[in-house]
Amino acid sequence: VFITKSMKDVISLYKLGYTAISEQSEGSIVRDWLIKLLKVAFNEVVLLYDNDEAGIEGAKRNSKKHSIPYIYYEESSSKDTFDNIRDYGAEATKQKIINLLKQKRNENN
Repeated sequence: VFITKSMKDVISLYKLGYTAISEQSEGSIVRDWLIKLLKVAFNEVVLLYDNDEAGIEGAKRNSKKHSIPYIYYEESSSKDTFDNIRDYGAEATKQKIINLLKQKRNENN
């Protein structure tokens, strides 16, 4: 399951075949009870915020607090899932997410 920052990104991720929820903003700390529930319900919980300063900092903060990974689109890409689908198409965006997840897993091994 992805935790993202907006309903438009939740809908975009669902379009790509992923489950997603959103918090009120990238700056908010995800509540402990929600993370516990998500970790029970899903094999993997991943933060996917915007690739701007607020998004990256929010992802790092929540990742550290809850020991969950975060990914974000590269700088040369669009800032969020919705914009990536608009700019590059659904299949290309899904492949970007797959590649980002693979990179993150390789970093942790």
